[in-house]
Parts: sequence; structure tokens; C-alpha cells
Amino acid sequence: MNSLQSMVDSLVNFSDEIQVEEQLAIQAMIPLQRMLDFASSNKLQVKGKA
Repeated sequence: MNSLQSMVDSLVNFSDEIQVEEQLAIQAMIPLQRMLDFASSNKLQVKGKA
């Protein structure tokens, strides 16, 4: 189980994984994909592994 502190540690130290339930991950991808699609359609540069 994830705690708030373990999530902070993971983000600060770029270590470990944050695991979420599959259904939550699927729902979370919807707005992320919309943002990527918006950036792509407006020829905006996206940083990272998008």
C-alpha cells in the first residue's frame, strides 16, 4: 500500500514505483491523453517521454 510519504520519497528521489489500481490508471490516462493530443494538434513541444 502506498503512503503519502512513500509517494513523496519516490518523486523526490526518482526511485520506487507508485502503484494504483488498474481502473484508476485507465481513468487517469483519459485527461493525460487529451493533453498530449492537444499539444500534438497545436504543434506544441512536449517534454519528457510523451
